Amino acid sequence: MCVVRGQVYVWPLVHISQMWTVWITVLVAFNRYVAICRPFQAIRLCSMRQARTQVISSALGIIVYNIPRFLEHRLNFDADVIPFASPVCSVPLN
Repeated sequence: MCVVRGQVYVWPLVHISQMWTVWITVLVAFNRYVAICRPFQAIRLCSMRQARTQVISSALGIIVYNIPRFLEHRLNFDADVIPFASPVCSVPLN
């Protein structure tokens, strides 16, 4: 598979940021649901400490989940390859 060098490192970060956006939205929706539909439990469930705990645990879970994405691609450096011969990848000499 032909992979651009930057893509090897940027692609997993794209997945992490996308999952981060989704899960932060879910956390905000959950906290708003509790605050509106269960106001007596909101004092216990919607504190700043709970929000920090939710955000930190989500971040750790997202990073751990996406660790294998950093290992999906591998860069091979060959001596018989013309660098920058193609805009997408290097072309071997044959």
